[in-house]
Amino acid sequence: MQPDDTVMIDAADVVNYTAEDIRRLQTESGKQAAVAIDIVCQLCSANFRKSDVRSIMVNIRNLGIRRVYLIMCSPGYPVMAGGMITAIRTGLASTDVVTALNQLGEDPNKVFIEMCHEYGLEAIAVIKPYEGGGGVTIPEGTTLEGVASEYSPTATPEAVGGCRAFVDSFIAEHPEMRVQRKPGTGEDAAGPVTAMEIYYQIGSDTTDLAAANRDAANAPTVWVSQDNAGYSVWEDITWEYTLIKQYPICDANGVLLFNRDCVRLRIEINGLPASYDYVACSLSDQNFLMNADYWCRPYSMAKLWSGSGELPSTLGYYVRTPYDSNATPETMIWGSYGSPVSPTDLKGVRVESDGSVTGVYKDGVAPTGAEEFYNWGFEYEFVYTSAVTNGFLSPVIALGVGKNEYVQGLLCEGYEEVRDYWLEQVRTALSYGADGIDIRWDGHSAMVSDYYYYGYNQPIADEYERQYGVALADEPVNTQTATRVMSIRGEFFLQFLEAASELTHASGAIFLSHFFATSYTDDIGSDSYEPSTAANHVAQWKMPKIIVRDYRKVIDLCDEIVYKDYFTKYYPASDQSLGQILTDCAHSQGKRIWIHCYVQQNPQQLNAHYLENFVESQADGMILYEITESYDYGTTAQFLGDWIDGDPAYSFSIMGRISGISQGTTAGELIGALCMLGSNVVVDAEGRSVPLDTVLTGDMRLCLNGTCYYTFSIQN
Repeated sequence: MQPDDTVMIDAADVVNYTAEDIRRLQTESGKQAAVAIDIVCQLCSANFRKSDVRSIMVNIRNLGIRRVYLIMCSPGYPVMAGGMITAIRTGLASTDVVTALNQLGEDPNKVFIEMCHEYGLEAIAVIKPYEGGGGVTIPEGTTLEGVASEYSPTATPEAVGGCRAFVDSFIAEHPEMRVQRKPGTGEDAAGPVTAMEIYYQIGSDTTDLAAANRDAANAPTVWVSQDNAGYSVWEDITWEYTLIKQYPICDANGVLLFNRDCVRLRIEINGLPASYDYVACSLSDQNFLMNADYWCRPYSMAKLWSGSGELPSTLGYYVRTPYDSNATPETMIWGSYGSPVSPTDLKGVRVESDGSVTGVYKDGVAPTGAEEFYNWGFEYEFVYTSAVTNGFLSPVIALGVGKNEYVQGLLCEGYEEVRDYWLEQVRTALSYGADGIDIRWDGHSAMVSDYYYYGYNQPIADEYERQYGVALADEPVNTQTATRVMSIRGEFFLQFLEAASELTHASGAIFLSHFFATSYTDDIGSDSYEPSTAANHVAQWKMPKIIVRDYRKVIDLCDEIVYKDYFTKYYPASDQSLGQILTDCAHSQGKRIWIHCYVQQNPQQLNAHYLENFVESQADGMILYEITESYDYGTTAQFLGDWIDGDPAYSFSIMGRISGISQGTTAGELIGALCMLGSNVVVDAEGRSVPLDTVLTGDMRLCLNGTCYYTFSIQN
């Protein structure tokens, strides 16, 4: 008899991934497989203990894998993208990091390295110098006292949107050593705001704008705030929609993308005091823009004006969300957040005559909480805001007056003190017994859209003038200047790599470095090279926006190298341009190349096609990112028929993760989500795959941030 909460798995939807596959891959092809563990993510598990680390290592060993890439926790446990991972007081955060830290009793980086060795695994410590935190803000005038813990600094550097919360230890003491904006380009902008403009590119819609301007259903609502906490309606406005032919649409750096016909919504805001630095516009679901083919690309398509002209402004349309879903503006503990949410799932925002607000959602989309922007405010220049390339249609768009003086979590490599701070992290990992050090260049916690304007710290400016004979402050902000600045920053970063390599080799460990292979083309060392908008480390939301032109010197420093590019569903072995100059250089020195397979972000990426292409490629090793174990969130039982040959001595599975699950979700609904993922297989101790046409049953309990971890176990 089967319980009510049972769902059949379709074996065709499941990625076949077993220890047998890995052993065959490594013996027949000479290729290697390794796994990566992001340690700080494991600390989010309730009641995480050393026994859980031990379980992870046992499972990895039984997979037939011998190398583990351990992504080190950054000092101070800074917040990266969103409020999901914070070492703040238990019971307030969306995670249980503090509980895990207390139960481990010592540095989790040390625990994981030592446990790798206990089970005969090679431990490669992955250090991310640019992961400095500050990915969320608290409103102006608030503090972190309500969520403070012994582990996380309470310093809050100022920014548009409030103050940056949860930065790393060094940034807490030296916020002025973050990557700096070009002086005089917007950080000290002043109001009062007298107008707001939003441009919407016309698609196929042919709405009569004269009629639209007469229809009250098309009226916008303006919201204002002094501190980016609560927003209130500002009623003294006038508005008009106008057709603008061939409007020049630019990216955040001011680079012209194309000219398009647009509809401009201009809102005159009358009598707003200068103290209101935050202005948002919401549209009803009855508005013609919400029911037609329009979109808005931020930056040149959203503007604030004062009486003296256009004001520098920063985009913010991701809405803060409290961890406590029952929080009110009076009980809200600022800094105790879940992940900010986008209002693009809203079809419109209705403001009733009594002042109540109703979010109208698109068909099939569950409420996200974005309709409560007026209670919680926005994250300005949030990670995914700066990734916007093709535009969006949102019923709520907010702008804050001014620009950020610093990139929130990004230390400038031009300072010797910064490089020394990074080297201390290398020393610490080596002191714990790490078998290798892998320097990862990118970071999630440092996001700006207009990155051409950043990198103007004094050490960078001094070197710029030395190399080019002109003051950096006097140069125009354009592609050439930006490329030169990124290159100089890369030269300083190379100094750090040289010192880290020497330190690592002196300890008898191996040294590795990450590359974004797609960024390295034949002209990388020439003045004709331009940062590509498709390259992860110089565009989109990835940071730190540096270029190390002398890739040969980096490879000389390394024993092995790693490609950090993202691939969808398979490794494109046929694309010979993929890091070819890096590949040729590394292989000419007999150095191995590792690539990533992002099974955590896309479980179905690991498939026969991927493995076949990987075997045919010039890569030597594959890192499964990221693999872990499930913990105390409950169990699911996998009942196996009598086709199991005897009692297996051991069983395990790769961890899976489902995000975005709301509180109150039933076990049956979770099991259904598992089946949709179709990403796991159980194997026995001998590496034999267990058939997947099974029934899942059992109880699953959610972790606090709405993410469900799960595993399968064998029961006879």
